[in-house]
Amino acid sequence: MVKNILVVDDDTEDLKTIESVLKTEGYNTKTVKDGAKAIDSLKTYHKNTKQWLGKTELN
Repeated sequence: MVKNILVVDDDTEDLKTIESVLKTEGYNTKTVKDGAKAIDSLKTYHKNTKQWLGKTELN
């Protein structure tokens, strides 16, 4: 079973790090830098995915 994860973060270095770790663990990843792009991605790329992992960062 393919495991897909959408990673959303406004920090490019954090995106690269998280993506690298997840790919090493066997996940397919898609990265975006803001909430609007995340919602668009959920409607297209991840529309058939039934499980989600979310993380929020409030500064």
